[in-house]
Amino acid sequence: FSEQPAPCAGFDFPVRRLPELVEPLELQELPPVG
Repeated sequence: FSEQPAPCAGFDFPVRRLPELVEPLELQELPPVG
C-alpha cells in the first residue's frame, strides 16, 4: 500500500475503494439489525 502513489490515482483509488468497501459493509450490517 503506497501512501501517495499519484495525485490522481491516489485519490481515485481510496475514494473508489472506500465507498465500495463501506457500502457493502453498511448494507450487510443493516439487514441483520433491522
